Amino acid sequence: MRCKVQPIAFVVVCIAGLSLPGCKKSDNTAQTNPHSLDGVMDQIIQHVGLLEDAAKRKDFKYVHDYAYYVKNLAQALYSHLDDEQKAQAKQPLADILKVVNQLDAASGRKHEEATLAGTQRLQEILKDLDAQLRQGRKTSSRQRASSRKLDRTSFGSNLFIQSHCAV
Repeated sequence: MRCKVQPIAFVVVCIAGLSLPGCKKSDNTAQTNPHSLDGVMDQIIQHVGLLEDAAKRKDFKYVHDYAYYVKNLAQALYSHLDDEQKAQAKQPLADILKVVNQLDAASGRKHEEATLAGTQRLQEILKDLDAQLRQGRKTSSRQRASSRKLDRTSFGSNLFIQSHCAV
């Protein structure tokens, strides 16, 4: 009797295991590389949001201690830009550094209005900078795509000329 129950139980367990959905695939949402230009910009925006939340909670110590992260992220963003983008973003990034220094001083003095105004000013500068950089990336990617198309076309025509006009 025992010999008959074990194979039947084994078959039942196998069928039950196969009928279960098993491991589900995780949703692969488009994640940006944190070291790319978009990733660094997202980190700056996220961190300024945290600073703004802390300022609204009147957690001046957090703002004072962590405002320099935005400064370092802005410097990292500048290092990811090409020459044309650096020229465009030089003034907004200088404004970010100036506002971060003011924000650090205001939060160190526990000055609520100045701290809130500084975080809001950072949000405005970042919104403008993000729009400006996204516009620049769209045009530069179009230019790169059109130059690649020209390269392929000229390469193909050179092959055609070489193969049909060979003496």
